[in-house]
Amino acid sequence: MSDSTPPSPAPNPPVAPVAPVAPGRSEELRRWSARLTSAAEATGSWASRPRVRLLLIGGTLLVLGGIFVTNSVWTLPIVIVGVVMVIVAWVGHRLDGRIAVEWGESGTEVAFRATIRPVAALNEPAPPALRPAADEAVIEGEAHTIEIDVADLKALIAAAEASEAPIQHDEPSVQDIRIRRAAHSPESAGRSA
Repeated sequence: MSDSTPPSPAPNPPVAPVAPVAPGRSEELRRWSARLTSAAEATGSWASRPRVRLLLIGGTLLVLGGIFVTNSVWTLPIVIVGVVMVIVAWVGHRLDGRIAVEWGESGTEVAFRATIRPVAALNEPAPPALRPAADEAVIEGEAHTIEIDVADLKALIAAAEASEAPIQHDEPSVQDIRIRRAAHSPESAGRSA
């Protein structure tokens, strides 16, 4: 029978001693290390800004969609998202507006309003009337959407225009509006459920 002891590892080769660094060379390495560290910190803080980060990601998507993902089902969506990201990074800080998407039984509506401020307006301070005062109270509120038929709206406008004449509450259009409002109110919906 053979011996079951594992073979002994080969001895480590001798390591050459490290040559000492000259004093002038050591100082130069420290200076370069400090320069590289500060450059890396500056690049990191620059790249962490939202506009720059958006631009870098959008550019990366454009390169990815234009060079690496050609002739694929993903090419067009990647390029479109990349272009949108680059445009938002470029003019996004000057862009002001709103986007609203509403959907319901009548379909979907997309409404947007956008204003791009000129570059000179960015450097000017806001007028005193637009600056919030330090002691100004914030007023919170809520909005409600009211749907009204055109015929009902015309009846209300006619009633408002004829404000000299007293409004007759027995007029059919006024009663119709009150009946619909009562029928479609949340309280009536809670009672019927």
